[in-house]
Amino acid sequence: MANSQTTQLVIAIIITIICPFAGTFIVAGCGPDGFITLVLCLCGYLPGIIHALYVVITWNKRAEARGKGIKHEKEAPIIFSERVQMGLPMSCCDTERKPRQGRQRITDGPPATAAIAEV
Repeated sequence: MANSQTTQLVIAIIITIICPFAGTFIVAGCGPDGFITLVLCLCGYLPGIIHALYVVITWNKRAEARGKGIKHEKEAPIIFSERVQMGLPMSCCDTERKPRQGRQRITDGPPATAAIAEV
């Protein structure tokens, strides 16, 4: 059975081939890399795919190196996302997030109805 890193890479590549901007967004998040891919896709489908695959494959190499404890001293060219540069988990598959806690009520200060009544 394939490990999760390989599975994530295969899924990211398939999504990238179908929709390059979506593949870049999943790996790098919303930022300059996604914007560059979007502009390149508008100029032509092939340049967008090339850039998106470059981002996805660079992310995979950095994530594998990060898993082995290897740190890259040099940044990858044409990639602006910190998530890709450091090989951090995909934005959709982030397992290192803290568990979400329920909403907390703010009890300091007057109740909201009192503030409305005074106005």
